[in-house]
Amino acid sequence: MNISSCALRSSWSFRVGLRLFIIAALFVLGGFSPQVLYADDAVLGVNQIEGVANSKGAVGVGTADNTFENGWKWVFNVTVPDSESFVKMKFLDWTSGEKTIPAGGNIRFYSPQSSNIFDEEHAITLDGANAYGETAMTLIPSSNGDLDSFLKGKQIQIIVQARIPEDALKGSYSTNYGITSLGDVTPPVLTLIGSSVVTIQAGSPYNDAGATAVDDVDGNISSSIVRTGLNINTSIIKINTVTYNVMDSNGNSATPITRTVKVVANTSALSSGITSAQALHDGAVEGVAAGQYAVGSKATLQTAINTATTVKTSALNAAESQAQVDAAVSALSDAATAFTNGKVAGGGGVGGDI
Repeated sequence: MNISSCALRSSWSFRVGLRLFIIAALFVLGGFSPQVLYADDAVLGVNQIEGVANSKGAVGVGTADNTFENGWKWVFNVTVPDSESFVKMKFLDWTSGEKTIPAGGNIRFYSPQSSNIFDEEHAITLDGANAYGETAMTLIPSSNGDLDSFLKGKQIQIIVQARIPEDALKGSYSTNYGITSLGDVTPPVLTLIGSSVVTIQAGSPYNDAGATAVDDVDGNISSSIVRTGLNINTSIIKINTVTYNVMDSNGNSATPITRTVKVVANTSALSSGITSAQALHDGAVEGVAAGQYAVGSKATLQTAINTATTVKTSALNAAESQAQVDAAVSALSDAATAFTNGKVAGGGGVGGDI
């Protein structure tokens, strides 16, 4: 494979493009003598292209057997700006005079510095010529995926492979390619661990369950979550809000999420009283016979139960003090006692011998 010319050119359509003419002779061993060009460290550019031997040990020579293993292979050494995390490539069809080898289905590429397109099994195979596909190579963050941390930008390698269809004719084929990089504009996603509403009794400790954060480039960044509102005074009956936020390495902020923490009065005695009073009410029969309850007394008790239930609901929304809850317990207890005292007592008789 010979590189006949290699020049860096700026192209508005796909950022910085490197026009390349790749000459590959089928069944004919070709030399490889690329012109090494270094892009500005802060700009997308292909610095060097290296021919790689195929499975038959040939560089620049391919066999028309429709396999990538016996086709052509190159390594592109690329600089990607630090602010950009996605890379795509496109190729024109291979041509040799009037002869053509379609790019679609016959060219694939991947990068070991990508988190999603990192080997042959996960490589992107072109669907057609002269078009960037929907899928991009997501680059590993610079701290782990930069081949030369002393240079500005991310230094990566892209492996490009081409297979030669079985019906391809002998010849020297050339193609052009384009490369583009994109910035990461996708924010991380926050997810609460546990319920979005937590209710605790006044005086009890609050232990926050936390949240998780996942970014399409940085991966799991839960350790970077910033929580505000955690300084909750659980001695004060109040509705508190804990807010979670996070930012990825490219400055994209997640949509904040919140958890509501309600510090409420102790309603256990009120709940127990409501349950007992309701059972007493439901099992009672009004009437004048012994064991029955005064007519109209059930409605009075139910009103007291309903009032107590309203106080409990309000208390669980941190809208009642402990004193107000205790007063509701006392009022319900008095109503239940009055209801019980209204129960018709059993009758007795007075008799004697005649």
